[in-house]
Amino acid sequence: RDVVPGHDRAAIERILTVAKGRDGAAVDARLGGDGLEIKVSGTLASSQAAIWVFGVQNTVVVAIGRGENAGRTAKYRNVVRTMKKVASWSGGDARIRTALDGIAGRDIDQVVVVIQETPRDRLGRIVGAARLAL
Repeated sequence: RDVVPGHDRAAIERILTVAKGRDGAAVDARLGGDGLEIKVSGTLASSQAAIWVFGVQNTVVVAIGRGENAGRTAKYRNVVRTMKKVASWSGGDARIRTALDGIAGRDIDQVVVVIQETPRDRLGRIVGAARLAL
């Protein structure tokens, strides 16, 4: 895991170059028929990964009712409203088709597909992702 300050452009570019050489997943997500079509390819350092689909609302404005910010509003961006594990992946090429039932709803603006390692049945690092506007 690499951590660098956000203001250090050279350090960011250095760790991105190193990260490109690591294992990972190429992810493509498209609407097809009555659901979501996901294509995944790549390699994994661990033996297994989970494929998650998140329903995301672009912006949520919340009125603050109590506390030192009472009477103000807060604007949150990219709020995850739903999440669903749709498959497991162990590397190579895979195609997954899943219905959007339980993922997309009236306030969902986009879906995000995330490939996350699951070493020893624990959540690990994210090795790929894709975003699709609805």
